[in-house]
Amino acid sequence: MKVRLPTLRGQSFFWLMCTVIGWCASSTSGFAQVLQVGDPTQAAQLDSPRWFATAYSLEANSFATTGGMGHLLGDQVYLGDIHYAPRSGRNFAIQETHFSLGYQVPGWRLSVFQRQSLWLDIEEKTLDLFHANMAKRNLERTLVLPIDVQFVGYQSRGMKLEKAFVFPTSGDQSLTLGAGANIFIGTDLRVIEAQGFAQQTATGFLYSANTNDSFSGATYPYIRPATVSAQGYSLDWGLRYRFNANHSVSFAVNDDLSSVTWRNMPNSQLSVSNKLVSKDENGFTQPTLTGMNDINRRTISQVLEPKYQMAWAYKESQWYGNVWTQRIRGEHMSGLNYGRHWIDDHWFELGWENAFNSISLGYIGPVFSVKYRTQATFTHQTRIESLNVSGFLVF
Repeated sequence: MKVRLPTLRGQSFFWLMCTVIGWCASSTSGFAQVLQVGDPTQAAQLDSPRWFATAYSLEANSFATTGGMGHLLGDQVYLGDIHYAPRSGRNFAIQETHFSLGYQVPGWRLSVFQRQSLWLDIEEKTLDLFHANMAKRNLERTLVLPIDVQFVGYQSRGMKLEKAFVFPTSGDQSLTLGAGANIFIGTDLRVIEAQGFAQQTATGFLYSANTNDSFSGATYPYIRPATVSAQGYSLDWGLRYRFNANHSVSFAVNDDLSSVTWRNMPNSQLSVSNKLVSKDENGFTQPTLTGMNDINRRTISQVLEPKYQMAWAYKESQWYGNVWTQRIRGEHMSGLNYGRHWIDDHWFELGWENAFNSISLGYIGPVFSVKYRTQATFTHQTRIESLNVSGFLVF
């Protein structure tokens, strides 16, 4: 059995980290953590108009290092063993890219953006099966392993309008509320569900699975000619409470109350099994397929996965620190950052995060900021790389 990860516009689901350069508004209190969770309350912290843009990239998975998942799931030629240790239960992988350009004044922020988001959710025993197949290893013949894979990947571009309100409470304390409305069109979508089982036999793997695959770029005989289109919306919102000039706590949600309608989507529903009678040139058994392709196309409603973030921040003239936690699809990522003043408005930052046991290094300055995150050198069960480059133009 060979599983190839889906692609969007020819891009491999997992790709080596490339340099991403852009400009955006920088803030020590709102610098991105693992997930790119925007906080609309930051618009209230501005003191002058400015142009901004953002460029952000993230690639992470919770179970493989040394080349990522490409070799494991057949996206590349298998070149040998990898460090592989699935977590108990479900495992996940995520890729995010985000680019935006906009203009902001105190209390308001308007931007246009382009975004790609991909998520893979896979069962531990399914990973054992894939890895054994790629490494040409045998499993116990008495084991019946579940096949359970869910994948969602989409691309979109649109516009965001954000507004923040500040309400003084007592003394130096204040409450800031912010909201951002996203209106966008979808350009690509891939949704895959696969459930079934597999078992080791004397000659290979015997497997059977049911799949449901919706792919905006799919083509097959007799399908009705049509153009896939999609429109959607989502809400970002947040709140920040300032205790004094040093202490603040914040909470932000992205992609809340969302809805995306995809029209004229191709769809395939298949039953996949093998008889262990033939193999391809790579040694993989040839499957038999039964099922249907939707030649009339269909309308699919998508709800985006909300991202949640909570943070506590403390800042003095020479240093700052913050503790944060994020959540998406039931997965939690938490960490802390420590920043130290260098000269004038130049700062350096060091951070740590627990889910991927990753470390980050950052520079925050008056014109641009950059932050890079990767796994710690002693980590062998996860893989993560992210890059966020930022700056702004004040006038």
